[in-house]
Amino acid sequence: MDGVGEVVMSQLSALRNASGAAETVGLSDLVIADFAARDPTLVSAIEEATAYQKEIVAEFGPEVLMQDEATLVKSLQADLINFYALETVNPYVAISGRGPWVITSHGAVLHDNGGYGMLAAGHGPETVISAMSKNWVMANVMTASFSQQRLTQRLKKEFGHSRAACPFEKFIFMNSGSEAVTV
Repeated sequence: MDGVGEVVMSQLSALRNASGAAETVGLSDLVIADFAARDPTLVSAIEEATAYQKEIVAEFGPEVLMQDEATLVKSLQADLINFYALETVNPYVAISGRGPWVITSHGAVLHDNGGYGMLAAGHGPETVISAMSKNWVMANVMTASFSQQRLTQRLKKEFGHSRAACPFEKFIFMNSGSEAVTV
């Protein structure tokens, strides 16, 4: 394993050690090290995941990541209506994405070739990020995200600020007009 491989494996080990039981396996460490030596977007995705994990711990506390992966997915999406079939919902929380690479909250590395946005530009394309304040890894409601929980908490606070509580139990986020018509 070369120097780059050792660095990324050390970073992934730290991610994995700071999280609970994982269900998503992802690529093997040998495959990850091999690709890291050849693809700088994988290295960037792992570095970004390491930094974002620290932000998650600061905002939500270390115990949130110590949940097993399935429990974390359910808790992050507790206030959402997911209109996709249960078997099509991703079993992980994406915390970083660059090019075809997705890094999960529990340290799995996935190669993602699905989704219309992914096929066009990849996760976190530099041309788009340079126009934003920072990269936000997020798919649709099929993939749990800390951003989803952040938004639902803020919606509940805003809708409930002049009442005893928020009048809505759940929220629904749609990815397209066709989803709006079918839901």
